[in-house]
Amino acid sequence: MKRAIKKTLTLVLAFVSVHIVTSGDAHAQALSKVSNCNGVYEFFGVPQPRIGAGIRYYIAPTQSALLACFKGSRMGGASPLQEYLNNSDISNGDKKAMTGAARKLGFSSPYIHSLGI
Repeated sequence: MKRAIKKTLTLVLAFVSVHIVTSGDAHAQALSKVSNCNGVYEFFGVPQPRIGAGIRYYIAPTQSALLACFKGSRMGGASPLQEYLNNSDISNGDKKAMTGAARKLGFSSPYIHSLGI
């Protein structure tokens, strides 16, 4: 029993240290294509200080692509990236992650939506 607990703790600690190392740079966040949502990508912002998890963001080249992804859901929404950056109380790390994602995808005037943590 003790051996299984020790092995589990070792795996958890290894995961946590890898997550801390890779998530420190906002530009290193992975972009994932959302299945069944044409042109929509998902990524996470930088980890929040007390929680350790990042805010989940969705980005698309057009408003219609983002709205279609959440059609029939109360969670849908789409804001122009520049407007979102100007009006939202978001961290500089998340702002860098958003602009980095848009640049990496080649979106000139993307739309963004957040589902929170």
